[in-house]
Amino acid sequence: MPTAQQQLTDLFSQLIDEGSEWGVQLMAYHHGECVVDIAMGVMDDQSKQPVTKETLFPVFSVSKGFMATLIHKLASDGKLDYEMPIADIWPEFAAVHKEKSAITIKHVMSHVSGMQFMPMGIGMTEFCNWDAMCDAIAKQKPANAPGEVMEYHAITYGFLLGEVARRIDGRSVSAMLQDEIALPLGLENELFMGIPADVEKRVATLMHIFDDGQPVVDDSIPQAIPGWTQPLHQMMNQSTARQSCSPGSGGIMTARAIARHYASLLPGGVDGVQLLDDQRMDTVTTEQYPHLDGNNRFGLGYTYSPVTYTDGSTCLQFGHGGFGGAQGFADRTCELAVGFTHNLYCSAHQGEQIKSTLREALGLPV
Repeated sequence: MPTAQQQLTDLFSQLIDEGSEWGVQLMAYHHGECVVDIAMGVMDDQSKQPVTKETLFPVFSVSKGFMATLIHKLASDGKLDYEMPIADIWPEFAAVHKEKSAITIKHVMSHVSGMQFMPMGIGMTEFCNWDAMCDAIAKQKPANAPGEVMEYHAITYGFLLGEVARRIDGRSVSAMLQDEIALPLGLENELFMGIPADVEKRVATLMHIFDDGQPVVDDSIPQAIPGWTQPLHQMMNQSTARQSCSPGSGGIMTARAIARHYASLLPGGVDGVQLLDDQRMDTVTTEQYPHLDGNNRFGLGYTYSPVTYTDGSTCLQFGHGGFGGAQGFADRTCELAVGFTHNLYCSAHQGEQIKSTLREALGLPV
């Protein structure tokens, strides 16, 4: 029987040939061992430069899983508690709207803080300026009381948690990401929240095919993802966006970085590195606010995804996907960690086919 590496290579060859993918990376770890490591296709539709294992891809909300891990590292070190009010760390956060003094770190990590909307009046210049974004968020009125509504914090998540981390630790989010995750896992040139200018040439160009057209967004009312950011793929093809730090939506990385990050959160870790202990992972992968009816289910910062397979077996997957199909997740039951990046964003992405092919090739239930 062909190996998982061969089966996934064959699948991507087919998808690229039929135009369903342009450039892809996939890496998977099973029980701490790398079982799939693929880089195929092209970085853009003009130069046709080939994708390599070092090619960087914008991954949108896959970034949130990394921001969550940084928060959990601070909690593990005794520097914060999830129930801490954000205003205790960031006094300006509740200076204008006193009701925000009830919003905790846990509320933000679970998307129930009421701070889901981007502040009005923000444009590209402010978005790319950390202090300007945090100042606007601090002055913003919440949409609802914390803990009452689960609504995805598409962009604000990263700035809220990032500013908390920065004020507690003293380092920027970009520096913490390098020191706490990238360096221990050997990813210092593959994992960024705001890329250095000299790695621009390694970043794949995002391409976009949506059958249903672009959504029309009314920017006269608050939005989680305002109209000026769209189409999102074009925004993340701009160097100004790529070089700014947006920890909830602006990460740029390889599939290897994603897979090694999640492998390091499983029991035993990867290559001797386990970023968070098993007890911490039990806590943060427990569903929060299960009584609220949101579009997603969340632990603390990671999506909460219990799965029942066709043979009746179950597993708990946690991680975070990104707009357009990038994926980062781990299966705690089977000790499988996966990172997937690509540059063709379309409404008919084959994510489930890729996932099921991988699991079947590894002899895991599908």
